[in-house]
Amino acid sequence: MELAASRGWRVFYVGSSKDSAEKGAARLRKLYPALQIEVSDGYFDERYGSAENEALVQRINAYGPDLLMVGMGMPRQEMWTHENFSRLKAHVVLSSSGAAFDYVLGRVATPPRWAGRVGLEWAFRLANDPIRLFTRYFAEPWYILFLLMLDYPRSYRGGKLRVRAHVRG
Repeated sequence: MELAASRGWRVFYVGSSKDSAEKGAARLRKLYPALQIEVSDGYFDERYGSAENEALVQRINAYGPDLLMVGMGMPRQEMWTHENFSRLKAHVVLSSSGAAFDYVLGRVATPPRWAGRVGLEWAFRLANDPIRLFTRYFAEPWYILFLLMLDYPRSYRGGKLRVRAHVRG
């Protein structure tokens, strides 16, 4: 956020509760007075074509963010981003940023720097929120691996790996 403020980047955050999103933005504006940030809570009808979804996409595009942060929980945020990506007029879309505002507000304990440097940030988070994160860290990876194995024959044909990526020039 400090970099965004210093470079004049416009930031739009979608996620969290209305209270958390607004309080997080207010705290960030206080820390970085030059920061241009708008927010919307992540509790809306995200179905493609719904009135709430269309209104949010229009609001984001009218604001014209340089950085769009989406934090609505997995896999909802990834599915929403994927479904709306081609219509979003943002330079960068950053998914999986829901805890960012919880960190800013002090609602979630921040892992020590050393934990991130040695690859153990996940262990710190698990120790602080085991009920919510156990499945994410110990069950979902196996399910994803299973899905990747099912997709392997389709993605790897003729000795060449076919990869699809969304890149905006």
